Amino acid sequence: MIQLSRNYSLPERAEEEIPIKVVGVGGAGSNVLDRMMLDGLDKADLIAINTDVQSLASSVATHKVQLGRTVTRGLGAGGDPEVGYNAAYESA
Repeated sequence: MIQLSRNYSLPERAEEEIPIKVVGVGGAGSNVLDRMMLDGLDKADLIAINTDVQSLASSVATHKVQLGRTVTRGLGAGGDPEVGYNAAYESA
């Protein structure tokens, strides 16, 4: 049987901040980024990736990437994985 010790200490906090990047993909990912910002995660770089131009425009993300401009014509993928794949492939 493995026995775990509870005698541990956390290292002292580093003087410099560690950069954090959070990527949200699609409408759900953008919603998560918006919620994280509302909850106070304002020091992280928030990156929204989506085919839907309206979703990107309303996102609070610090960086926004539109996929599949031609494939979706600025609309969402409608939950269709093949449309999402084609949009990502076009933008690669």
